[in-house]
Amino acid sequence: MSAFFGKLNPFRMFTGYFERHPWHRRFLILLPILILVSLAGPLLGIVEKLIDLAGRLLTPMFETGVGRAVLLITLLIVVALVCYIFAKERILGLFRRYALSVHLTAVSDLQLGQKDKAIKAFYRVVRLGRFIDLSAGPAAAYGSLAIDARIKLARILLAEGKHRKARAQLARIPLHLAKGRLALSLAELNARVFSGHPDHLPESVLQVLEASHKAWPGHLGISELYVEKLLDTGRGMDAARVLEETKSKTGKQSAPKVARKLAEVYLRLAREGLHAGELKKAESFLKKALRLDDCDDALLLRADIHLAKSELDAALGVLAELATPAAKERLARLLRQSKRAVSPRQLLGQVPRRDTLLTLAEYYLECGQVRKAERSLEIALRETGPSPRLLALMACLKLRNNALGDATKTLRLALATSSEQDPASPKWPASKPGHRAVDGTLCKSYSPARSHKAT
Repeated sequence: MSAFFGKLNPFRMFTGYFERHPWHRRFLILLPILILVSLAGPLLGIVEKLIDLAGRLLTPMFETGVGRAVLLITLLIVVALVCYIFAKERILGLFRRYALSVHLTAVSDLQLGQKDKAIKAFYRVVRLGRFIDLSAGPAAAYGSLAIDARIKLARILLAEGKHRKARAQLARIPLHLAKGRLALSLAELNARVFSGHPDHLPESVLQVLEASHKAWPGHLGISELYVEKLLDTGRGMDAARVLEETKSKTGKQSAPKVARKLAEVYLRLAREGLHAGELKKAESFLKKALRLDDCDDALLLRADIHLAKSELDAALGVLAELATPAAKERLARLLRQSKRAVSPRQLLGQVPRRDTLLTLAEYYLECGQVRKAERSLEIALRETGPSPRLLALMACLKLRNNALGDATKTLRLALATSSEQDPASPKWPASKPGHRAVDGTLCKSYSPARSHKAT
């Protein structure tokens, strides 16, 4: 390879000559040095003239105090500039390390609950950031220390309810410098500050929340604030779209919460459709809600839609699966309608529960059918045992029969039972046939048959 490149050398024909005449080769090497030496004389003359001129200018200044002060200040400035040019990074690195130590100390104080010390330290970092670029240095991988300090200050102020001061800190952050984790934190705080600030217009709040959601679509807190404002302005479909996007972007841990929130929005849209008479639209939103969360509210709304479509059997089938107060209220409403949609026998046949018996007893008491109310309460007591609601209905029944003493005892027993019963305690045992109560005292105090005979 060296032989090949040797043939390409343009001075190959002179190599043999210089090898035979070594002094010629040495003269050729010294020739550029001799040329520079020949030019050094004029250059030295020019330098000498410049030094002489500078001496003539500076000599009068050395003779006066003001001149010497000016020369000293100029010399110091030149020395400072030279030091800054050649040691700039070292000096900046020193200040950045100091800012990092102050910032870490402030974070430690904040975790220990010393907010006042932390706030002072964060303000010190912010002041350093006005003169020095704190986005470089040891903490360059985590973003600018000054921006992080302002974000933490805004978070502290927001926790204290000082929305204006928190907004002032966030407004001083350049958006193009906030990247990565800092951009996400800034989006979250902007959403919280604008949604809680009393002076912002609704449209401006929606614009900020939309920008925050676009910056961090997977954050449930931002989505909840945005959805709340959209629902307040009657934009339910946009709220559902926001939650759908959040559901697709969020992690596995937050996905169930987003699904429940989205189900609530769909339920709200279904109720609006039901109240507006748009049953198909209500059914469509209800199906979406049930796919996300099969909750009691969704089943109750399904029963309401069946009732709106005059599908009584389907509505009773749904209500039979629910034992919530709202479901019981729906059953009682069906009995109390002027044009009764369901008969007591049909209701008891399709919803065979103790609370149905109690609902029938209430209905019979309101209608003045005392014998039927007594029978309903007697069957409920025999099958499931006493309960506060059952005892209260018995007290009302005794008042109807003018048995004031027995009614008072039964009502006291109902209050005592209500205070003693606890979800963790065992339930009342069911009474066996032939035993109307747990012991003879209870049987004596609120037996429907005895009270009726006494009357």
